[in-house]
Amino acid sequence: MKSLTMLAVAVVTLIGTLSFACSPYEAQFIGKVTVINKAVGSDGSAQCSVQVGEFRFYQESMVCPLDQSIAQSLVIPARSCDLQVGEEVSGILSVDDAGNVKW
Repeated sequence: MKSLTMLAVAVVTLIGTLSFACSPYEAQFIGKVTVINKAVGSDGSAQCSVQVGEFRFYQESMVCPLDQSIAQSLVIPARSCDLQVGEEVSGILSVDDAGNVKW
């Protein structure tokens, strides 16, 4: 009985420790591009970012969930400047503690 209690305490402690070490926040998604921002970088190259909304599929990570309401407000560095408003995109979206967004 004593060893079972010690095991339970160890598991609860481990779960509590992991919950505070949550980064990056992630979600898998399929959605439509709602906004495109295009700019020219200091090196003269095109730099684009998008906002994604109208999610057809959105699954938060079970370990470090990224809330859908936050994801809809993010400005996401685009993989390509060829994207169009209304185009469907998909992937894994992640945000670290410093606010760096990756797709």
